[in-house]
Amino acid sequence: MPLLNGIKAARRIVAEAPETKVIIWSMHISKEYVLEALRVGVKGVLAKTCTLDELVQAIQQVAAGHSYLSSTISNAILGLIPISSIPVPDTAPQVVDAKLSNRENQVLRLLVEDNCTKEIGSLLHPSTKTVETYRLNLMKKLEITSIVNLVKYAIQEGITTV
Repeated sequence: MPLLNGIKAARRIVAEAPETKVIIWSMHISKEYVLEALRVGVKGVLAKTCTLDELVQAIQQVAAGHSYLSSTISNAILGLIPISSIPVPDTAPQVVDAKLSNRENQVLRLLVEDNCTKEIGSLLHPSTKTVETYRLNLMKKLEITSIVNLVKYAIQEGITTV
């Protein structure tokens, strides 16, 4: 953008029209850039290298009132969480979450182990669209609105030790 960068544009948009849900689609995906985007009120951040499906999904999630960070960006943000701040379960790790189907548990484990939709599809053999449907369904069941919170949930519940 010739006159403003994404952060400055987002800051102006949010200040002038706070009801507007802003998504940044950028080649800048550093932790600092993403954190600044979130601080100014951006609801979604995607890397320019994301797939068209992910871009559409982000728009749908943000339009529905949720936040969205691409998996590349979520992984960078997760790196900011000190391991010591993540609670360790008192009991032995759960193998599955009873609220989820077997396939949703499989998708959850693979997601939090840093597998993208395409990788999960190749491991479990459904289409990427089906994997996205599983992810959306499990997030809906668990009332979780972001991949970051999904990872936190899986760690807290002992579903994974990532």
